[in-house]
Amino acid sequence: MNTATLVKAKHLHKLADAEPLPMTADEALEALTTMNRYVLDWSRSLLVFVQRDGWRALGYPTLRDCLAAKLRIGAEAALLVLRAAEVREELAALATDQRLRERISGMCDSHARILDRMEKPAERLKAYKRAVGHDRTGRVTAHTLSATVKAMAGYKPSARRPRRERCPSCNGTGFIALGRVVAAVA
Repeated sequence: MNTATLVKAKHLHKLADAEPLPMTADEALEALTTMNRYVLDWSRSLLVFVQRDGWRALGYPTLRDCLAAKLRIGAEAALLVLRAAEVREELAALATDQRLRERISGMCDSHARILDRMEKPAERLKAYKRAVGHDRTGRVTAHTLSATVKAMAGYKPSARRPRRERCPSCNGTGFIALGRVVAAVA
């Protein structure tokens, strides 16, 4: 190792031990943009990997086996990301407006999973458009999107929640709900 490398390594060590400098707003926005781009690129890559049978090319008998062996996240989490990417792709294919297509392709996974509760892709697109139009700025939140999906599906919350009382026979470990004891899971 040369002297310059040693000096640089000692300097980095000191930086790691020191208090981190606060980010500026521009740095924070750039970091968030990079993270979002990385996540979206990862989900698109996973979708292409599955569509083109990349797992078979690697010699795995099933996609689940490949994901469990090769990814640092679990197969279930990868499958959630995959389904969100599929929903984005379906919606982008249905969108006629280029600006809407770009918004859909940048949609986060949690929003895609909310839309996936609806049965048909056309209904998903309609719900997304309605949620976008709900806010003057066009910003879609998970709350707005979820409320829109529930409203379109005919979901109506009950006006009155069932009364819950402490159960005297279970020493407070369960509740009586609608006339039956619901035991607490230990």
